[in-house]
Amino acid sequence: MTDTRLIQGDCLSVLPTLPTASVHMVVTSPPYWAQRVYADVKPSLWGNCAGGSERHCLTNCPNGMCDAWRGVLGNEPTPELWAANLVKVFRAVRRVLRDDGV
Repeated sequence: MTDTRLIQGDCLSVLPTLPTASVHMVVTSPPYWAQRVYADVKPSLWGNCAGGSERHCLTNCPNGMCDAWRGVLGNEPTPELWAANLVKVFRAVRRVLRDDGV
């Protein structure tokens, strides 16, 4: 019998908690850019906040001061930012995926 675990959650929060090369399979369906808004998905802070905290970027970060953006994957302001965020996600996936993983 094989030990099976289903782990569900925000990949950028969950994947860093897993050991490197420890996952046999990842199933995902990344969103197309600007196609859907998922009401049940909590927005996250993406990018680097010049003020050093999420609170700063949510309340008083002037435009152009940092590259932080608050929202949900797939609803970035530009397709370039969407693609950059997908790269972050799949780098995190690659780190935990075993060499024989799918």
